[in-house]
Amino acid sequence: MTTQTKTTTKAVEVQPKQRNLEAKRKPFGTKNSRLNVENLDTSFEYRWFNDEPGRLAAANDAGYQYVTPDEVNREANDDSRVKEYAGVQRNGEPLFAYLMKIDKVFFMEDQQAKQKHLDKIDDAIKGGKLNQQAGDNRYVPEGGISIK
Repeated sequence: MTTQTKTTTKAVEVQPKQRNLEAKRKPFGTKNSRLNVENLDTSFEYRWFNDEPGRLAAANDAGYQYVTPDEVNREANDDSRVKEYAGVQRNGEPLFAYLMKIDKVFFMEDQQAKQKHLDKIDDAIKGGKLNQQAGDNRYVPEGGISIK
């Protein structure tokens, strides 16, 4: 005669030791973006720029500066700039994205310049004149084109 014993498993709640409440725990093995950056200075706007020919120089000319690892609590690397692997270039070499920052005042000026250009395009659309050529016989309703 055999005797079977039934075992039950209870979920045991484990209380972690008390820890610093200000420190954020990042679970290992969960999906996290490598491009997520914390501790950013709010007086700057931040952007990732791929190291494509001329791209970093153009960003630098526009007023963007490289972010150093110590500014954002990242591990230091070989060139003291925050960078992440972003893929492969056409020539097969690694492509890196560099974190750069610009003063918010300059960023807002750039956004206003972009918006001014977009407003001109919108006005051309509403007036029925976008890419207009002589003799294309467009119909534009009285009062212009309405976009709702």
